[in-house]
Amino acid sequence: MQVEAPGARSDERCPRCGASVAPDAVRCDGCELPRIAPAELPVGAAIGGGRYVVRSVIGRGGFGITYQADDTRLLRAVAIKELFPDNAVRHGSQVLAPAEAREAFRAARDRFLREARVLARFTHPGVVRVYEVFEEHGTAHLVMELLGGRTLVDVLRARGAPFTEEEVLDVAGRVAAALRPVHAAGVLHRDLNPSNVMLTEHGRIVLIDFGLARDYDEERTIGMTRVVTPGYAPLEQYRGEARFGPSTDVYGLAATLYRLATGRVPVAAVARDGGTGLEAVHRINPAISKAVSDAIGDGLELEPGHR
Repeated sequence: MQVEAPGARSDERCPRCGASVAPDAVRCDGCELPRIAPAELPVGAAIGGGRYVVRSVIGRGGFGITYQADDTRLLRAVAIKELFPDNAVRHGSQVLAPAEAREAFRAARDRFLREARVLARFTHPGVVRVYEVFEEHGTAHLVMELLGGRTLVDVLRARGAPFTEEEVLDVAGRVAAALRPVHAAGVLHRDLNPSNVMLTEHGRIVLIDFGLARDYDEERTIGMTRVVTPGYAPLEQYRGEARFGPSTDVYGLAATLYRLATGRVPVAAVARDGGTGLEAVHRINPAISKAVSDAIGDGLELEPGHR
């Protein structure tokens, strides 16, 4: 039997029986399942029926892991997002959820697949291109174009100064143009922020990470999982049930422009709703005209109908 050191605790749970697994255990004491593998797929792992070979991990978020991989059939590099929630584990090649979360994981997988198929319809240069979606090893995978370049937040940090008004307006126009067909198809991004907008090596502005994308219906109230990026999420995303529509993404775009123009993350909507003020863009950066500052402020209105 594995004995925990005094005071040591483990939050790791066995994916088979749900028992706590000690940090130094090689198998579960309850059912003797061998210890889980690292979350990320190893370099050289073949997925998609052997078509794709993992080359590196690009990043990891609360919903999944993104890899760079080689497409051995079309001989091109691609990005692959694997659905892998924070509470999931990898046992051998299988992705498993804790016993108490299996139903939620199945629902998340079905939703991931539906959303991927919707995104695959878009061919706008401002929206990351989806090539394929497949299920394997108990989870879902989204195959996308591999974009070379940097996110806008990386560009901002590297330059050490806010964007010029001309640059802010350029980003605004191109992101708005990319959102137009997305909204026309009845889809929202729901997580617009500078980390989810890329400036590619070829000068494209591209929306990425549609992991929170949802179909929407302007005529009814719908319940959605509350996942927010502080400073960029509108007030309605903090509520259990609220009306969602294009104005949800308008807020995210305006918050992104605020960050680019000032170098500051906007005050979170929930804090503003509690009385904390939001300083106008032109007050922080006098190089931005009042007209542009006011337009960004309009997009950051707390009430969706005022944006």
